[in-house]
Amino acid sequence: MIDKIKEQIRKRMFWDLISLLLLFAASYVLFLLFDVIDWLHVLSHEVGIHGIAEIIPTLCMLAFGFSIFSYRRWQDTRALSLYAEELSMIDPMTNLPNRRAVQRILNQINQKKEYPVGVLLVDIEGLENIRSTLGQTVLEHVMIEILYHISKHLTGEQLVAYWQAGQFVCLCPGLEHNETEHLKQQFEAISINRDKLLGQSLKFSCAASSVYNKAELENLFSELEEQLI
Repeated sequence: MIDKIKEQIRKRMFWDLISLLLLFAASYVLFLLFDVIDWLHVLSHEVGIHGIAEIIPTLCMLAFGFSIFSYRRWQDTRALSLYAEELSMIDPMTNLPNRRAVQRILNQINQKKEYPVGVLLVDIEGLENIRSTLGQTVLEHVMIEILYHISKHLTGEQLVAYWQAGQFVCLCPGLEHNETEHLKQQFEAISINRDKLLGQSLKFSCAASSVYNKAELENLFSELEEQLI
């Protein structure tokens, strides 16, 4: 949705610039045919109106000032737009990149042909039971510990993102299939101290795949979901 809006804004900006250029050309031709400044000067002397000949330079200064004003407002709007776009890429509960951010990163990987990339879908069963039994605060503490255990197995170039309720995605650039499978086994071996869960149980499942081309990328998450079933 954001990409479509940005594309519409780019198109509108293009046609606005075309309109401004056409207006400039038409005004230039008009002022070549009619000497407006000389006409205003003559009119001011004939009718005795003081200052009428200064209208054009005054309007020019006003246009210059309005250009500066418009540029500053454009900078403010651009900053707010980037901030809003950044917020749309973050899950509010975990502060992790969300599904939209994952899709954007994968699109960038595809455009730059930076294959292979290892993708792991981590599914955690039992989070809803913790929420309903122990409350949201306990669930948030459990999520923090889960993310800590996941992050321990990742390098600085690898990313963990929130996918949907109880599921996380790990993007690992440059990871071959055997390395992705090894990371999958490490995730499935994660365990949380049962004393902290007050008797509630969690089950870690993981689906993994290394993507080597665009065709594999298009069907990636369907295949990962099938692996979890």
